[in-house]
This record gives sequence, structure tokens and C-alpha cells, in this order.
Amino acid sequence: MERKRQILFLDDDGTTNFYHQELIETLDDWSGECKFCIEPEAALELMKKDDFDVLFLDINMPRISGWEFLDIIADKLTRLPRIYMLSTSIDPRDHQRAESHALVTAFCAKPLAPSQLGELIAI
Repeated sequence: MERKRQILFLDDDGTTNFYHQELIETLDDWSGECKFCIEPEAALELMKKDDFDVLFLDINMPRISGWEFLDIIADKLTRLPRIYMLSTSIDPRDHQRAESHALVTAFCAKPLAPSQLGELIAI
């Protein structure tokens, strides 16, 4: 039996999480599990227990930034998911930093578009 794909969103914005949750439910080919966290500590605990295939990680969060969270999971986890950095930022430095970071697959503007989300979780 094939393991269901697991996706994790870490974003402190509940409205964005709700939007992405609704979006995933509209995808025809999606049959995996998707979890949402607003607190980095909760996301870390989930990642210690489950092997997620994809992590959508918000850059700008209040207590721990997405960049700091990358350092934490690199230190604490043996298996890392494919990581997409999410932000509403138009600062080119955020884009460049995400594109050059060894753990990051890509930078994505949020909210994600339906076709974009489908493509990113299908890979």
C-alpha cells in the first residue's frame, strides 16, 4: 500500500492557512494529508513524529522567522521535506536568499494560486 503524501504549512496567518486548506480540498488529484501550524514549536514536534513530503514555510513570523526555523530543523531532523518559502514580501533579498539557500526548493509568493499549489505538491 502506497503511503499518503503529507504536506505541512507553517504560517502564523490563520486566514492564509484557511485559504490554502480550502484550496487543497478543491484539487482533484489530491488524496494525501495536509496539516497546518501557526506556531513553529508545534510544527517542529509534528516534523519529529511524521515524515512530511513538503513544507510550506512562511518567512515572516513573530517569534521565530522562517530562516531561523530552517536552522532549527537542519539541526534537529534527519530527514527534511522539500521546502518552499512563502511570503507576501516583494523584497528581492527574500527571493534571492530563498533561491540560494541549500534547504529551500523555491520562493513562492502567497497566497498560492490553485494551479501553482497543485504543481508543487504533485512533484
